[in-house]
Amino acid sequence: MSDRYPHVEEGPGLSPPELSLARQLAHDARSPVSALVVLAESLGQQLESVVDGRQAYQLKLIHHAAVSLDHLLSDLVELSGSQGELPLSSRKAFSLDEVLSRVQDLLLPLAELHNVRIEYRSAEPDRRVGFPAALSQALLALASIPLREGGRATVEILADPAPEDPSRMAFTVSSANWGVDPETVATVESVALGREPRNRACLSNLGLELAFRLVDRMGSSLSFERGADAAGRFTFTLSLPSAGTPPPG
Repeated sequence: MSDRYPHVEEGPGLSPPELSLARQLAHDARSPVSALVVLAESLGQQLESVVDGRQAYQLKLIHHAAVSLDHLLSDLVELSGSQGELPLSSRKAFSLDEVLSRVQDLLLPLAELHNVRIEYRSAEPDRRVGFPAALSQALLALASIPLREGGRATVEILADPAPEDPSRMAFTVSSANWGVDPETVATVESVALGREPRNRACLSNLGLELAFRLVDRMGSSLSFERGADAAGRFTFTLSLPSAGTPPPG
């Protein structure tokens, strides 16, 4: 195995039988979700001439949500198939912009419902080598937290090359309306990394626990900063070497 990439330490996770069950459930769920995608698309086409602008937009969001759920299940199938680990051999080339855009797309229906703007900024070079499914799920889990608060908030997802090493990317998910405080974040982190047993705080912050686990699997650590008000940000840095130019065609 190449020494080009840092070692990813094994942390706490589900047992192989639990992962196998999760993979099977996610795989089986794709069939009804695919049916929802087709149904939503068909309804949109059939009712295009008889619904008003608002209803047409709502049908479009339903279709968008179904497509996003299908993509989400694909990621879950891939992640659960790794037996709770992210072996270096599973690293692959991906488009950073596509990952961030996809996270924005996945959040769009819920963001529209809660009147929250989702914005992102990518970076060059765009093609990187890493764990795109895990990265997407971690960013999705973090960016989903402010959506529960609503209130015309904006969630920003930023990717910036580290000044000292452009092969490392610093990710930031910031918002003026977080629904968690530093104490809760610290508790969830301890549970996610196996330092203490699961408690009530984690039961209501499963997405945050997932983000801590995934970032840890990718060989980094997740930190949280919050000011005197509800504004704050989550940050983590990953080794994502450039993948070069993709082959034509």
